[in-house]
Amino acid sequence: MGALWLCLGMATSELSAQEPAAPAAEAAPEVKTDDAPVDPDAKYAPPRLTPEDETKWRRSSLVSFQNALRASAPTSAETKVLVDGATLYVNKITMTSLRKDLWKSAVDPAKRVVDLAPPAVRSILASAMVKQIGEMLRENPRHPPEVELNLVLLLANLNSQPGSTTPPTPMVPYTPAHPLLIEYIQDPTRLVQSRIHAAMALGRIGRDAIVGVKDGDLSVVQRAAVATSVATTLRSTEIQGSKVGHVWLRWRLVEALGNCGLGIEPTGAPTYIDAAMAVAADPKENIKVRAAALQAVSQMNLPGNTNVPLILSEIMKVVEQVAKNYNSAAQAKVKQPVDPDSSWAIMECYLAFQPATQQQANAPRLWGMLNQSKRSGLGGYSASVKGAYDLCVPITNHMINNAKSPIVIPKAQVDAVSKWVQDNPPADRKPTATSAALP
Repeated sequence: MGALWLCLGMATSELSAQEPAAPAAEAAPEVKTDDAPVDPDAKYAPPRLTPEDETKWRRSSLVSFQNALRASAPTSAETKVLVDGATLYVNKITMTSLRKDLWKSAVDPAKRVVDLAPPAVRSILASAMVKQIGEMLRENPRHPPEVELNLVLLLANLNSQPGSTTPPTPMVPYTPAHPLLIEYIQDPTRLVQSRIHAAMALGRIGRDAIVGVKDGDLSVVQRAAVATSVATTLRSTEIQGSKVGHVWLRWRLVEALGNCGLGIEPTGAPTYIDAAMAVAADPKENIKVRAAALQAVSQMNLPGNTNVPLILSEIMKVVEQVAKNYNSAAQAKVKQPVDPDSSWAIMECYLAFQPATQQQANAPRLWGMLNQSKRSGLGGYSASVKGAYDLCVPITNHMINNAKSPIVIPKAQVDAVSKWVQDNPPADRKPTATSAALP
């Protein structure tokens, strides 16, 4: 999560009161596919490539492919060679002999051949790979779960600009992948694990797309399409419940919604802020998902009629609940790391006030409630935002500094948050003036 996460390895004495370190990262959905669920009785699409096929291609076409990779302006003949090579790289994911570690054997090599190519070649390769991945994901019968997962992983990790430290160049995702990612997350019959990665990819596109970068930009219409698909999926009944996969999927969806940066649709409908706030205000929702939804709201381009007191109230309710849960564990002398969900939740509440990087805090993004007051119509809330933030910081620092062995948060700090919640109820529960009221 940017510069803030660099604090992870700091000693407690080095922590800044204004910038607490991040909690230890929770394990991401497994990338390796050894344990991907496979139904032994299911019928799957056959492999599209055999070792013999690959050997034949290497003998007949590898040299031509390598030469085409160096082209600054590929000819039509070179383009065909590149498309054929890109197709083979994708088909390699279906090889049964590579199933033990498809990321290492097939996905990462495909990603690297795109990253290392000149821009014009990179565009051809990425486009061909997305086309082939789409064809294979729509195939009936489907490919085995571990193959499907790794097809999505390749789709999620394609770049239009690979990034570099010399000269400093940001990594930019391949944004033309977004229609296929949207199609995938909206399909309830797909693997939850793969949908999590697709949601993360849409979040990366929303966050890292850059105007003017070829194949790395998003128009307003495209950004709204991503946000709408995420919000629609988030509110669908089929991903609700307490199953670990569904919790993770909702978590990554609200994260993606925030990364899109839109609070309202181009029509003015408050679809995105309403979707996130519905999650944030749901007492039955997992605490880290609620906190992530509040962080997502803090990253949106909020309209002037936004109910900031409601947002602050929900943030502080989560802070209060997390602090009380933490103290219960500490008082019970639980000598073990704090529940990861609570650690994530308190950091997400902090980040809902203060984003991870200065670039995110600055215009045009203005992420974090401390910076939202710079938007038209929201300037009058700066004092109340700062007051809530000042109560959140010491609790965040305490929990992060004492995560491995909980020590009770001073009662005065927790009581101050509880008093704030009691003393600052929102006038109504509409996220915006045109929204429906939350329960």
